Amino acid sequence: MSRAEGQAQLAEWLTFALCGVELNSNRLESTTPRRIARLVGSALSTFEERFREGTVGWLSAATRSRRR
Repeated sequence: MSRAEGQAQLAEWLTFALCGVELNSNRLESTTPRRIARLVGSALSTFEERFREGTVGWLSAATRSRRR
């Protein structure tokens, strides 16, 4: 995924999830607080996983083998 595609996906997510509406079958529906919490939780988990993978990728093989 390119940076521009990622930014477009983020903008769409922010627009529909955090602004309280989402598009389902071409109609707008209210987003519940529970759904927003799940979306934010999912985004946080994804960020943490990518951060962890990226950080481990910078470590030398010797360092990675010691962390297990």
